[in-house]
Amino acid sequence: MLTFTDPRPLDGGVPAVWTTDNGIAVARARLHFANPPIPRADPQVALDSPWHPDWAEVGSPLTLAFPGAMATSGKPVRLVVTPRAAPAGEAAPAVNGMAVTVTPNAAGEHWYRIQATDGETTSPSYHLSLPVFDPALGRDDSRAVVLYRFDEGQGHVIHDRAAATPAADLRIPADAAAQWLPGRGLALRGVNHLRTAEKVDKLLALAKSRAATFEFWIAADTIYPPSDWHGYLLTWEKPGDPARNLAVAQISSKVMLIPTGVPFIPRGRFHQDTLQSGAVFSGYRTGLQHIVFTWDGRLTRCYLNGAKVGERATPWKPDAWSPDAVLTLGNHLNPQPRNFDQYIYYLQVAPYILKDQGTGEHAFLGAFYLAAIHDRCFTDADVARHYGAGPGAK
Repeated sequence: MLTFTDPRPLDGGVPAVWTTDNGIAVARARLHFANPPIPRADPQVALDSPWHPDWAEVGSPLTLAFPGAMATSGKPVRLVVTPRAAPAGEAAPAVNGMAVTVTPNAAGEHWYRIQATDGETTSPSYHLSLPVFDPALGRDDSRAVVLYRFDEGQGHVIHDRAAATPAADLRIPADAAAQWLPGRGLALRGVNHLRTAEKVDKLLALAKSRAATFEFWIAADTIYPPSDWHGYLLTWEKPGDPARNLAVAQISSKVMLIPTGVPFIPRGRFHQDTLQSGAVFSGYRTGLQHIVFTWDGRLTRCYLNGAKVGERATPWKPDAWSPDAVLTLGNHLNPQPRNFDQYIYYLQVAPYILKDQGTGEHAFLGAFYLAAIHDRCFTDADVARHYGAGPGAK
């Protein structure tokens, strides 16, 4: 199917893989030799790969431990840290035995290479690369209708921290492929149905104010899922009804807000009505990101990591919203019709086949750190401030 010869191959027998679109392609390799190969016992130095959070905060120390660092030579090893990128004037990380502590003083991207050495041989590199935010900038959640911080750390309930009542707590099913992360965050590794037990009619405040802001701090695992898979960050829909009030979804590098009356996305391709009527913007990527959709009653604007990436006149049609809709994160609730006959079929049987589960066809893969819906339209400055403050700000 494809043959490619590297014009600048690596020397010294170094193995490598080619990647494209976040996927790895490994070619079949055949080694030719005149004499039987003799295994080599070159000296090696090993280094741990410790987990670290997706971000750090100004003034808060972050310590990574490397207890498994060792040399096959038997010699003692030490850690060496090399700054690769950091704001001007940033202090170097502190090394204490087999631990490295970073205490950032300035916001921005920080990147450090960590290696272990026995004086002669050096280990492969461990790269600590993460953004640093300043929580002192603070957040304005005074008009939040729902607010999830994902800082519970345990249990099967995600609490709604918004002042608006009643609280719209989300339930995590016992069989969900979900895992609480250290400190804060909830990682979703498969089909999950994080939904409210009751309808969330307090979201009708958006119809009254004719303004809204949908805000997410997430870390996406992939932007190239199987061809018939779409990730839904949030849906507000009525069980058993193929229509929805609102949804925020992702496919490949596009993120979109889908208003009421816009058909579901059929498997494997965009629905033309979604492209024409929904607010679709490019720029969605893997890793930590801040996603914001705002609506001023006429224009829908999308922001990625504090910067506006586009706007579109999109009718949200709040007068058509159902007050009986529940809120779902990480998936969508209702089955999707593929043709008119199935559309009628789902209308007839959906109340019986849904109950406590959705289709499982549109699961978001990654971690949630914050999700909020506000009944006001954020300004550019509001979005930039919330981004600069980071996921942990209050």
